[in-house]
Amino acid sequence: MIPAPFEYHAPKTLEEALRLMERHGDEAKLLAGGHSLLPLMKLRLAMPRYVVDLGRLKGLSYIREENGRIAIGALTTHAEIEHSSLLAAKCPLLSETAAEIGDVQVRNRGTLGGTLAHADPAADYPAALLALDAEIVVASTADARTIPARDFFVDMMTTQLRPGEIIEYVITDAAAVLPADRVRPFTLVGGFHSYDAARYAKLLEDAFAPFRLYQPAEIHAESNLLPPFRPRASARGSAFPLSALSER
Repeated sequence: MIPAPFEYHAPKTLEEALRLMERHGDEAKLLAGGHSLLPLMKLRLAMPRYVVDLGRLKGLSYIREENGRIAIGALTTHAEIEHSSLLAAKCPLLSETAAEIGDVQVRNRGTLGGTLAHADPAADYPAALLALDAEIVVASTADARTIPARDFFVDMMTTQLRPGEIIEYVITDAAAVLPADRVRPFTLVGGFHSYDAARYAKLLEDAFAPFRLYQPAEIHAESNLLPPFRPRASARGSAFPLSALSER
């Protein structure tokens, strides 16, 4: 499908991009790698009047160590994170996470900042940054602020980003080995972190209610682990016999 008409901007500096976002407000969308925004625009689920392409910005693609901490620019690609010798030595969780994202084409176009701003529950970085207790630095025309990862992600597809703000970089402590006390609270559930197991169970129950074939088994709040689904009777009769699948 063809996107709705829009006005294209390709700023060369972060300051120029911030001014464009301030001027156009909710009518503008940022474009980084494009893997999330472009499909939505083609389906006309997103129809921004202005598209601000960050691809030509200088100085937002880097991985470097600063005062014992690691800073990663928002436009750093998954491939650059995957192959970074600095991260492999001092923060392998991020390089190993990046290596599992999509395929080669996706990793060479997708960016760290774009993934975090989109906050897709199937994304790989959010849980890794939570486990690392990382911080996300965002810029605006007024000032910059630092948001801990634990506060940045509000819900699925929802972050603490305010209108007109752009993610500038992520900063984290070097962690060659993830401390044990950071592992358990961030058990992955469906590709995203889950603090409230009971709430997640309710979301699953609501999502599967119309189908009436399966129900989420009880989630143990103490472990935050999701057991396999178990069949249940449907509104129209008994559950679909799984043995029938092997008979065909």
